[in-house]
Amino acid sequence: MGITVNYQRISLERLTELQSNSERIEQFFCPENLRLDELMDSLKQAQTQNNNKLVKQLGAELREALSQDKASVYRNHLLSQTQLSIEKEWQAIHYLLTGEIVFDKSQIKSPLGSIVMGGERAFSEPGYEHIRYLNSIEVKEITQALNRLPMPEIRLRFEQRRSTKIYAQRDEWNEEAWEFFQQIFDSLTRFFHQAAVNSEVILIY
Repeated sequence: MGITVNYQRISLERLTELQSNSERIEQFFCPENLRLDELMDSLKQAQTQNNNKLVKQLGAELREALSQDKASVYRNHLLSQTQLSIEKEWQAIHYLLTGEIVFDKSQIKSPLGSIVMGGERAFSEPGYEHIRYLNSIEVKEITQALNRLPMPEIRLRFEQRRSTKIYAQRDEWNEEAWEFFQQIFDSLTRFFHQAAVNSEVILIY
């Protein structure tokens, strides 16, 4: 699967609620798991009751739920109104925005350096320590920076990459790849803009 980066828009009130109730964190991040558990429980109950019609219906729903492919940045940048995934392009995006190639900690303090590598730890619960959040002020600063991206500078970094090792889905950076990265920048700009308008925070995980 590899390492991917995802964003989630959320209100500060909702984040505070999750931070004070660890049981709701999994429900928030893994609603599909709850759906599968509900289907499994209903299927077992229908089998116990010998309700063949319901067993057939629930079996079909369970197969559909298990076979659903998650939306990918390579097909559709927006997963939903509140989520955005840049998939495996996170290090490439950070490099293009800052010129820095790092795996986790960034030395870049500008708003553009925070898009992928910024934020404070959101949760201390085991399994969720890697989730960070950008507060509403940071979101607005990043939005302003995205609205005035120095595209000539970014294009120069794109050209200068050559054989530099960068974690990304695409090994060859040709014109098609450049258009693809521009689409990601557009999606990030729209996503952060909406969060800024709503005074939301953004989770990065």
